[in-house]
Amino acid sequence: MMRILLLLSACLFSTICRAQVKPATPPQRVNTFYLVDSISNKGLPVSVAIVRANLFITTEPDGIFAIPGDLTQMQDTIIFSAQNYQSIKMPLNLLSGRNVIKLTKIIAQKPAVATAFKNDTLLNDFERDDIAYYAGITTANERFDYKQIAQKLTLHKGGVSLKSARVMRLAFNWTDGMHPAKYRLRVYDTDPKTGGPGKDLCSELIEVSSAKDQRQNNINLKKYGITIPNKTFYIAVEWIRDNYNAADVSIYYKKENKIILYENYQPAIGLSPIQGSNLNIWVQTIKNEWKPYTYFMPFGTDLAIKATIEY
Repeated sequence: MMRILLLLSACLFSTICRAQVKPATPPQRVNTFYLVDSISNKGLPVSVAIVRANLFITTEPDGIFAIPGDLTQMQDTIIFSAQNYQSIKMPLNLLSGRNVIKLTKIIAQKPAVATAFKNDTLLNDFERDDIAYYAGITTANERFDYKQIAQKLTLHKGGVSLKSARVMRLAFNWTDGMHPAKYRLRVYDTDPKTGGPGKDLCSELIEVSSAKDQRQNNINLKKYGITIPNKTFYIAVEWIRDNYNAADVSIYYKKENKIILYENYQPAIGLSPIQGSNLNIWVQTIKNEWKPYTYFMPFGTDLAIKATIEY
């Protein structure tokens, strides 16, 4: 945990200082905060994002993070978001004088579903060896700074149970070697207004660990009792932005004839080799806004994420 705190503090301080007009003085203090459940006061793993600085990290389960310097002079917006909790968005300078931030849990009622199923169906099938492209890597054309990436899946009917998911990730030598990865799997209903990911359909955190040379993650979801109420839903990968998942990627710029190292976060998620007629990939921005992901268009319409449902 301490390494993450120090990394966050250093990144925040250097980024905020660059954004200020006047030269910044060394911080006189480190402001430590505790992100907790509003009822139990227990720590929470939370995504902390600073909008203008375009900086966001994921806390440890204890919910502790730190910001150095005089908070009253920091002109930016901070967003706290956690699965199944109401997000908090506020001016960064309003954190001055506080050390505890309480998040309120969203209580969702599960839709009724049959208790026994006779059949199952595999959605979004493809051949694993045909995957050639991956999302989640910074390139010369785009800094990949999204919090989540999601695949839309379509059913013949709602009221089914989600049995399992298979996620294809890139396993290769980064600049500093092979890396294992951890990420969170999210399941969303479809937002009726935007058509993108909407409400969470799982009340528990689903954290996936992937060995450094593991290309396919098979996730058994039966124990979570996830009901898909409508004909469309989303399975998403949420990046855990911490030291464990950090990996450097080197990019060569031909015009300048130089190589620049960028910090990237595991995992990189495969694109389906099968081109669809509709774009089914969405990404979540630092502001928690969902939008269609068009970077790989026209051929990159779907992620390499399979799902099995029971009905």
